[in-house]
Order: sequence, then C-alpha cells, then structure tokens
Amino acid sequence: MTSGDPFGWVGATIDGKYRVDEVVAEGGFAVVFRGFHLGLDQKIAIKCLKVPSDLDGSERDSAFSQFLAEGKLLHKLSRSTADIVQALDVGIATSPRGAATPYLVLEWLDGQTLEQMQRERRTAGLGGWSLSEAMAILEPATRALVVAHEQGVVHRDVKPANLFLAEVGGRTTLKVLDFGIAKILAGERASGRLDDASTHAPDTTDTFTPRYGAPEHFKRTYGRTSPATDVYGLALCLVEMVTGKTALEGKDASEIYLATSSLSRRPTIRALGGHTSDAVEAVLLRALAVDPQRRYATVREMWDALAEAAPDHAPVSRPTSVRPSVRPALAARPSTTPPPPDARLSRTSEQVEEPAPIAEAPASRRDGDAGGATGWLIALAVLVAGGLAIGSRVWGSRPPPPEPVVAAPKPVESAAPDAGAPERPLGLAGRPTDRMVRVPATTFVMGSDSDGKLERPAHRVTLTRAFYIDMTEVPAAAYALCEEKGACTKRRIHSGDTVETAFGGCNDAKERPRHPANCVDHDQAAAYCAFAGKRLPTEAEWELAARGSDERPYPWGDAGPTTCWMAIVPGVTGACAEHRGTWEVGVTAEGASAFGALDMAGNVWEWVDDGFDAYPTSDVTDPRSPILPGGRGVLRGGSWDYSPQSAKTTYRLPYLRRSGHVSVGMRCARDANDDGG
Repeated sequence: MTSGDPFGWVGATIDGKYRVDEVVAEGGFAVVFRGFHLGLDQKIAIKCLKVPSDLDGSERDSAFSQFLAEGKLLHKLSRSTADIVQALDVGIATSPRGAATPYLVLEWLDGQTLEQMQRERRTAGLGGWSLSEAMAILEPATRALVVAHEQGVVHRDVKPANLFLAEVGGRTTLKVLDFGIAKILAGERASGRLDDASTHAPDTTDTFTPRYGAPEHFKRTYGRTSPATDVYGLALCLVEMVTGKTALEGKDASEIYLATSSLSRRPTIRALGGHTSDAVEAVLLRALAVDPQRRYATVREMWDALAEAAPDHAPVSRPTSVRPSVRPALAARPSTTPPPPDARLSRTSEQVEEPAPIAEAPASRRDGDAGGATGWLIALAVLVAGGLAIGSRVWGSRPPPPEPVVAAPKPVESAAPDAGAPERPLGLAGRPTDRMVRVPATTFVMGSDSDGKLERPAHRVTLTRAFYIDMTEVPAAAYALCEEKGACTKRRIHSGDTVETAFGGCNDAKERPRHPANCVDHDQAAAYCAFAGKRLPTEAEWELAARGSDERPYPWGDAGPTTCWMAIVPGVTGACAEHRGTWEVGVTAEGASAFGALDMAGNVWEWVDDGFDAYPTSDVTDPRSPILPGGRGVLRGGSWDYSPQSAKTTYRLPYLRRSGHVSVGMRCARDANDDGG
C-alpha cells in the first residue's frame, strides 16, 4: 500500500458523501484513494489532484473551473455508455489539512487491462488471438468510441493499457479508460468551429502514448487529431492482438515517429508476419494510412468495413455456464497468480505521474513544460480524464473475458432523439444482415411441459446440418434495398389484400434505417431472405439458435428479462420502459443467445418457415411442418407490445401468414454445408 496522503483525507469524509478509506496510489500530480459511497453503499475510487502552491488566484480559479467543466462532461460521456468507466461525481473540497482539493469519483473495478493479458500470453508463448477473437474482445471499445465521437469527444490515446476487462455485477465487460486524455471538442463547439474542426491545427498540447501514436500526434503538418486518430489506435490494437507482436518499434519517440509515418511499411497484420485475407488487409491499410484524410473518418466506418471484409468471423458456441462472451477466446490463457499489490500500485503511480504529453515530436518534452502553472494545467487536463483509468492499474487482477461480439454501435434514430434515446449504445454493423452466427448440428430438447399447451410436449429434435442464422433481426434499410431492386413488395399493416392506412408504425427506412423491418407477412419475409441469398429458418432451427442445447428458458439463461439490454418487452427497466415501439436491431447485447444471436427476445416477432402444427409426441429429425393453403404460420421471439412471457425461447404464436403487423419482422438463415459444416 502506498502511504502518502498529503491531504489527510484517509479516515475523513468528502462532502459528507464519500468516506476515504486508504491510499492506493500516489503520483506527482494526484493521489488515488479507495473510498466508500455512503449513499449508494458501495466501494468507489476517488482521485484527488495536487494543486501547485505557486499558482496565483486567477490561475487557480481558471484551473478549478476547467476541472469542474471537464469533469461534468466526462460524467455525461460515461453515462451515455457502460462501455466507459463510470465517472460518478466531480467537485472541490477542503481537505482536513486545509488544502483545496479537486476530486473525481469513479466506479471501483476488478480485472486487468488488455495490455496485462497480452503480456501474460507472450510470457506463456501463446502468440496472438485469431481475428474472430480479437474482434470480439475489441467490440465494446468500438461501441464506446462511436458514442464518444457522436458526442464530440476524441479519445486520442487508444491502446491496450486503456482497454480494461472488468468484472461488474457478476458479469464481465470491457471498458475504455482515460477519456479525460480525450480531446474535448466542446471548445470548438462553443466557438462555432465544430464543423470544420478537422481542418485546423489543435490549439492545445496533445497527450498520448508514442508507441500507439498516429502521425498527426507527432507532427501538426499531418493535420489535427480527430476521430480518424482513434481509428488508427484501434487498428494498431487489433494488429497487435492478432500477431502477438508490437506494431510500432522504436527505442524512443523519434524512432517510433519514423515507424508510424513510413509510407513504405504500414504496421498491418501482414507487415508483422501474420496471415489474413486481402479484404482484411485492405481495411487495415486504410485504417493505418499516414494521411488521416485517407483513413476511415470514424471508428464506425472502420468497424463496419472490417465486419464486411470478415463476414464469417462470428461468435463461436460458448459454455452455457457463463454469460455469452468471448470466453472461448481466452480459454487458452494459463491461470496466473495475481501480481503483488506493490507491483500494481507502482504501475498506478507511473501512470499518474507520467501522462507523456508531446507537442512536436520526435523532439522530447521541453524542460519548461513540466513545471509552473502551464505544466500543471496541461497535467490537469490529462488527469481529469485520466481519472477514468484508475481501475486498470489499481483494482484487482482476476482476468475476466470481454464482451460478446455485437454487430457496430449507433444510437437510436428518431424524430426526437433527446426525448427517446437510450442511455446505452446499441448493437453494431452497418449491414447487420451480413453478420450471422453459426449453429452446429446437434440434438436438443424442443418445447416445454411446464409452459403453455402450444409448447407441449417437450420432445427431442435432431438437426443433422449446421446452419447460420442472422445475428440480428433484418433492419428496415436492408429491406428497402430489396424493394428498390423489385424483389420485395412494400411493407404495410395488412391482412390479406386489406391494407390499414390510418395507423402508422411501419419503420421508415430513411427515418429509422436500423430499426427492424416490421409490417411483413410470411411471403414478404421469405422473399427478402431469398433476395439476400438466404432463407427463413425452420422453427426447430430458430429455437435451437435461441435456446441452445442446455434447455435454457431465455436466450441468455434461466432468469427473466430485467432491462432493455436483455429484451425489448413490456415491464423491463431502462429507456424502453417509457417508449412504445421498436428499437434498433442489436440493442440486446446482454440478452445474447448461447451462439451469440441478438434480438431473440422481444422487439419484433419473427417469422419461421414452418406452418403451425401441434408438436409430435416422439423424437424427430430435421422437422418442418408443411405450409397449408390458407393455414397459419408461426411467429417466434415475442415483441415490444406483447407479454414478457413471450420472451421465452419456447414460446410460439400461430399467426395468419398473409398478415403484416407493426410488431412482426424476421431474420434469415442459410445452410452451413458450403463451409464444411
């Protein structure tokens, strides 16, 4: 334990709300405490800044104002997505020793950084991850960066040390740290220069880690830092994860600058001796272009391009005892003994003390930058956001697995986003219908003897062929393309030839492109799947994809849905509780099935290929009920306007095949025979 407490806070309470228990790290500019939130009854981290005594009154007031403003902005950003370490409060308090203390309160986390995990793998001689595994691990980071970019914030220091695999509430999640190092674009917004911000040199000193720096970090002639800078950092992380090697080599900042700006050798997977497809290599070459204007403009664009270049890199089947995640990707990690506390704390001190600001590289930091009011103000900007990174160096050491692969994040699009937007990012991928999950051939129990009569009897079903099923429900934009090509008919609320025109609710492809394509009947759903080179899943295939082979009553496990991020059905908590209607496909990252499929509980009902029939009383192989003229089809998965009971994996709803409703959509499937499955 680090003993230094220049403020005398240990044993005291800050603002009557936060009990300070012990010092866990101390650096040149800040002290990190373990504390306890008296109101919420939970552990917290408290980061207190050391204010230089030689600041005059105006400098001190300016510094405190900047600290509070950036702290509030960081709180707002972290509240927008759980994929960022949560900033709970910011303030200035007088310490027991009479010092004015700017403080930042953050959630307390257990886990380890991606950097630590990579180091363990190298020590064990395991090499890199597969591309599928690397994409799965980095998916939450992508969601966090997209949310940040949409709020006008650029991280500027994306690296493995700022990607933290945390155990939160019994679940594992990857969180992005150090968003205070982020370049806050609020200044440009206030001055009316946000729209052309990418064409002007920044006005403030950048802070970044040279080994993960983009060319524009080192030299202003490449342009200002922007979302394309985060594209560069994320691509470097991916390359290192796949190859198991350091992407940018160099003994000092000068050599690293030469490596990052070399036109003859870009740090791609192939350049580091790895193997990948031409399509993936092309994505990385663009993401790692020297000229930021030649890169993808945003992380969303890069990740969608990568998903399209590697469409078969979908989640693999996962152990049923854990939340769907990329635990299989980490299974090869050897068990390790947690590093001694002193080692973890020393790394914390190094991070707190060395924000590594670089203005013009390859020149080293100027001596005058580190001292006086100017140096402290620069450090303050780093530390405010750097407070979000405390957990990676201090809290725990148990290595948890990261989040599941979800398709590239984007907030709900609506006519009034401020009124109805969710507080967390939605699922991913620019073309969700291109993202599919693989389901192996197997024998499983279909139906249930404990639920409604339509689900009885439970019986054993053998599927002799593996198949793929869409990761998400088909979005409105994808169906619109089918309409444009003349392969699909217009979606309307209808029953047979009777069309309801007085009632709205069909998701418009322009206004809600990523919401599900609803208002489709069985024939329209089948026509779209055929257009996409796929088919509707059979009822047995759908249930296996949702239920797995372990008879789970809900896609994610045994307990019913509690939040919007598990299922879009009535009675759950979150933004959808006050909202009627659909949400974007891919929202339900916490409700992923055993095979990684999303949206299988709620949002919209989904057509299957079978006609409705009673279940057999004996074991069956590759069942498919015939579609009879005028007969009913089957809807699965529940919807936003139906009972939460419909979220169960066994729930069936007979429905007229020629009817389209606001709560009815689809997802497609295809055989896996073409890939040896």
